[in-house]
Amino acid sequence: MKAFTVYQPYAHAIVAGLKQYETRPRRTLIRGRVAVHAGKASLNYVTRNFSQDEFWKLMDAIGGKTDLPLGAVVGTVEIAGCVPVEDIVDSLTVQEKALGDYSPGRWAWTLKNPIMFDIPVPARGKQGWWAWDGMKIWIDDVRPVPDETYTAVQSVDTCIEQICACEDSHVPIALIDLDHDAGAYFGCGGDYIRILDWLETTGRNYPIRIHSMNSVGVENMRRIIRKNGWTEIK
Repeated sequence: MKAFTVYQPYAHAIVAGLKQYETRPRRTLIRGRVAVHAGKASLNYVTRNFSQDEFWKLMDAIGGKTDLPLGAVVGTVEIAGCVPVEDIVDSLTVQEKALGDYSPGRWAWTLKNPIMFDIPVPARGKQGWWAWDGMKIWIDDVRPVPDETYTAVQSVDTCIEQICACEDSHVPIALIDLDHDAGAYFGCGGDYIRILDWLETTGRNYPIRIHSMNSVGVENMRRIIRKNGWTEIK
């Protein structure tokens, strides 16, 4: 899925359906559903050059929300068109004007059918358009996540809850990266091979990576992967 990065609170405004246009210096030919990524810049940084009037108009437009996720994909939206700002600026509401830069010469992407994720998905943004595959789930009782783009869970039960929550929120899952031995978390669903058993029983299919040092456990896990024809990422 294609993605674009925008600072908060504008990312929230898009996926919450508060913002009907995204203004940019260049037009886009992209159409269809895309991911909306909230950059890491704080609200203080984003509004550092705002007048008091501009700041409070922005706060009013987003309902005063300031505790917003940063460095994460917060939802998706459809881009239905792209028009010069001059074509629409006179018809905009005060709220819409507060949520964009409608200076002459800029372009307005027409936004439709936003979806806000219940779970913001950690991701590194980029300038321009970039490819986003979805959430990467890291299951391990001891090892830390490889980098900030992973979401960590520590038990079978929590992992299953995370997968179901992603599905309910229309969050794609790019990778399930799991250990075998659950250690202190064994009491919450057993060893992590039980996640594969659950995926098989429920007919689910997601890319799998195994990072266990338990050679016997790894082979047992790979047997399930091969049996179901799943993709193993090595």
